[in-house]
Amino acid sequence: MRKAGPGTSAALAVLATAVCWSLASWWIRAGNEPLPQPWTAPALTALMSPVLLRAGLRVRRRMVDPLVAARTAVLAVACVHTGALLVGWYLGQALALVPDLVGQRRTFFVLGLLGTAASIALAAAGLLVQRWCSLPPPDDPPDDLQNDPREEPGDSFGQ
Repeated sequence: MRKAGPGTSAALAVLATAVCWSLASWWIRAGNEPLPQPWTAPALTALMSPVLLRAGLRVRRRMVDPLVAARTAVLAVACVHTGALLVGWYLGQALALVPDLVGQRRTFFVLGLLGTAASIALAAAGLLVQRWCSLPPPDDPPDDLQNDPREEPGDSFGQ
């Protein structure tokens, strides 16, 4: 499994923000109302971070079997990528509303900022739990993998 890095996540968030801001600005300039944002979306995004941290703490304390730890690591990577994409979604929509913050648009703007904060927390929790779930590198390779006495130097399969 490949780890999700903070640089990749930041690049994904910036790209998603640019795309979402462009599309939302175009939508609003075309005379349409901004897309409605329910308050439940940022709230549920905010609730996912503590759930992930709790699962990660169980792995960190070695209270689970290896299969559960692997699943938690995969969930952490998914949360990093999801958090980065949601940062772009919420921030892009909020930035598109900046030129005209009146009435319900102000509410959508605040919900966009709350969603952005919750998404950043989700991505950060994913990065932390991913780190907790990683195994330390081995000090020395096992003896049976260092040198195989049956194989002579230069004698490899297919040559």
